[in-house]
Amino acid sequence: MRRDYPGNGPLFLYVGQIIPRKGVRRLLAAWRELAPADSELLLLGDGEEREELQAWCKKNDLRNVHWLGKLPYDEVAKFYRLADVFIIPTLEDNWSLVVPEAMACGLPIACSIYNGCHPELVHPENGWTFDPLDVEDTVKVLDLIQNKSPKELQMMGEESKNIVVKFTPADAASSIYAACRKAVECTSRKSDAAALKRTSG
Repeated sequence: MRRDYPGNGPLFLYVGQIIPRKGVRRLLAAWRELAPADSELLLLGDGEEREELQAWCKKNDLRNVHWLGKLPYDEVAKFYRLADVFIIPTLEDNWSLVVPEAMACGLPIACSIYNGCHPELVHPENGWTFDPLDVEDTVKVLDLIQNKSPKELQMMGEESKNIVVKFTPADAASSIYAACRKAVECTSRKSDAAALKRTSG
């Protein structure tokens, strides 16, 4: 199956919806800037932006970007095993479950700073964080990954396994709950401030 993606560089994998808040458009912009001829990018998922972004890739001659569409869940694992690194350019996520899934499959992680799981799951030993709104920052991380040897990436993937094994579903649920509670508290404070302003005015 790897022979279907003949590049000599790392095989990047994204799994998720192809919608604006997932940041795929931003990732592709950085991918074009870097023009990583030896690397391949697999995009698993579907959504409202897919057709437009596929056409954009064709227009920009990005032949090493592969659109695999939405697959049954039990088929996704084989792509986790196939890839060298998992990348998630989301612009907004409390806790992306695909990140611990990829880690459990032994992949290093390139993770958006807007993904709430990165402080706990992504460290220098097993991955990189980047700002998908900053093309230069994303290009920098892609370039760092391309310059890693297969053995280095494999070692980072093993560290991903070591990190994620410490996290149970209960831990994930607790983190999501804490993020939601913080968001509610923030909204509540803004509402209180607005009410106070109206009263004092």
